[in-house]
Amino acid sequence: MLEAVLTLSATIFVVLGVLDFGQFLHLHQALTERVRGVARRGAIANYDTSSIQNLIAYGTTTPEHPDLPGFLGLRTSNISVVFSGANTNATRLNVTISGLNYLVISPLIAGRLTNVPIKVTVPMETP
Repeated sequence: MLEAVLTLSATIFVVLGVLDFGQFLHLHQALTERVRGVARRGAIANYDTSSIQNLIAYGTTTPEHPDLPGFLGLRTSNISVVFSGANTNATRLNVTISGLNYLVISPLIAGRLTNVPIKVTVPMETP
């Protein structure tokens, strides 16, 4: 009986750890791809800051309900958009996502954690 309890508890810890790690990888990869795609689209179409934030968070430049959380819980306050090197050939669009919380269910580190900041920089297309 004791061996079964020890084996089962160790197995549950491992399974929950794998689920949490998989959730983190999915969240990070989905956000990275979304930011990369929107940043490239924004650099080509010369979108402004709020349009890029709305495209990342809600999938449209004019969301119907901007007060609700968007893609994977994103809000526009989690998204920073900076244009650097203005009026030069080295104009860049820098997009950063930070401060997004997600739930961890592993018993030893359970709670809400904050994602690692995701930074994407793309060159602006100038006509």
